[in-house]
Amino acid sequence: MNSSFFSRWASILIGLPLLFGVLAGIYQAGFSEFKQRPIKAQQQAESIVGKVGASLEVILRGLERSTGLFAEANSWTLNQLVLQPDSAELRNMLSKKLLEAFPEAYSATISTTAGNPLMELELGLMGEVCKQDLRAFVEKGKQRELFLHPVSDASHIDIMVMVPLQRTQYVFYISFRPDFIVEELAAQQLPGHELVLLRDDKSNLVEITAAGDRTRNVRNNFLSPTELQRVLASSKVEGTHWMLVDIARDELLSSFRFRWTDYSVLIFLVVMLLGLWMVFYLQYLHLKAGRYADELGILNKELSQASLHD
Repeated sequence: MNSSFFSRWASILIGLPLLFGVLAGIYQAGFSEFKQRPIKAQQQAESIVGKVGASLEVILRGLERSTGLFAEANSWTLNQLVLQPDSAELRNMLSKKLLEAFPEAYSATISTTAGNPLMELELGLMGEVCKQDLRAFVEKGKQRELFLHPVSDASHIDIMVMVPLQRTQYVFYISFRPDFIVEELAAQQLPGHELVLLRDDKSNLVEITAAGDRTRNVRNNFLSPTELQRVLASSKVEGTHWMLVDIARDELLSSFRFRWTDYSVLIFLVVMLLGLWMVFYLQYLHLKAGRYADELGILNKELSQASLHD
C-alpha cells in the first residue's frame, strides 16, 4: 500500500517539472515572437513608405512629361485659343483631346505668367491657391513643389509647363483629381497601418489618405498628438510639399501586447496530453505494484508451506 502510494507521488513529482518545462518553453517562444512584433512593424512601415513615395514621384514626373508632350502635340489649338479664348469649337476640341490623353484630368488652363487665366476649360477653377502655385512655378520652375488645391467637390493638383504661344511665354497646366494618389495609398497600405500624405510646410496638416483627400476625408484634417506618437516611418515625396507617413492603428498596437490567451489552445493541448500520460502512467504503476504484491504473497505462502514441511 505504502509502496503504491509513494510510486504515484514519485511519478507526479517527475511529471510536474516536465509540465512546467514545456509551459516555460511555450512562454519563451511566444514572448520572443511578441518582442519582435514592433520591430517587424517598423521595418514594414519603412519599406512601404519608401516604396510608395518613390512610386508617387515616378507617377508625378510622368504626368509632367506627358503634359509637356500634350502641349507640344496640340500647340496649334493652344495658339488659336490664345487668340480666341471663348471659341466653343476650339475649347471642345481641346477638351476632347485632353480626355483622350488623360481620362483622369479635371480641367486645363492657359494662364499668363502673372497668374491671369486666359482660357479655362472649367470656368472659375483658378482661385487664389492656384495663383500662388502658379507664381511659385514661374519663380522656381521644376524646383516648385506641388500640393493639393482643396476645392469642395473639385480638389486637384496642377501639373504645369511653360509653353511659347503667339511669341509669348504662357503657363499651360492640367488639373488632376487626386484619385490616382488615393488609389495608390489604398493599394499599398498594410493591414493595421494608415498611409497619410502630410503637408511638410504646414504642421501635421493631412492632405490625402487612402480614404480620400482632406475635403472628402471623414478623419480630422490634422494629426492628433496620439497619432504623432504612433508614426512608424516617414519619407519626403520629392517634387511635392508632402511627407508620407505610416501610422500604427489600434489593431496593430493591440498585437504588440503579449497575451497568454494567444497561446491558450496550445497550452490546453499540452496540459491535456501530459495529464493523460500521467493518468496512464499512474495506472500502469498501480497495476505493476499489484502484480508485485500478488507475486510476493504467493512467494510468502510457498515459503511458509516449505517451512512447515521442514
